Amino acid sequence: MKSDYKNCLDIQLINLFVDTSDQDAFEELLKRYRPLIDHNVFNTHSNYYEKDDIRQIVMMSFLTAIRTYKAEKNIPFSSYAAACVKNSVRQILRDSNSQKRKGMYTVVSIDDEHMVSDKRLSYDDSYLVTSVMQAEAFDLMKRILSESELEVFVYSLSGYQYNEIAKILNLSRKQVDNAIFRAKKKLAEYYDPGNNE
Repeated sequence: MKSDYKNCLDIQLINLFVDTSDQDAFEELLKRYRPLIDHNVFNTHSNYYEKDDIRQIVMMSFLTAIRTYKAEKNIPFSSYAAACVKNSVRQILRDSNSQKRKGMYTVVSIDDEHMVSDKRLSYDDSYLVTSVMQAEAFDLMKRILSESELEVFVYSLSGYQYNEIAKILNLSRKQVDNAIFRAKKKLAEYYDPGNNE
């Protein structure tokens, strides 16, 4: 069946993956857009993020593009995916240049303390592992956030600024701010119910 996917349109693959979690459909999309992903990873340089971190952030933005794409807006998926990826790169650069990040350079990586790094993983394996983790996070957000909160928060995670989100979704900046605040509060309460104010 996987060979048949080569002839599918992007929107058909997107629907298969979003509606049924079809990993073959995701792999075909990934194959088509790997040049976009690799180009942005290769050309993004950061004093804060390592290349593996950059790749994961870019991958998350690509997965977000798949899960939030709306064909009815008449924007080609290729353009939408490119915009999401470029926005994630902009966020990486903003984070790298932010003075707020200075104190985080001494934080010990979770990889160093709790996880075994398997150098045998190929880039293809890494893509799939990352996509599974991100899919689980997205499913969690779908369960605990309202539809409007989820939409706003996903744009925020993809690197869009408040004013950009407001323009895209036809909301006021205050509505965007409130939605992101509520989303963060709900997620914080989920992970730390004892800290519920």
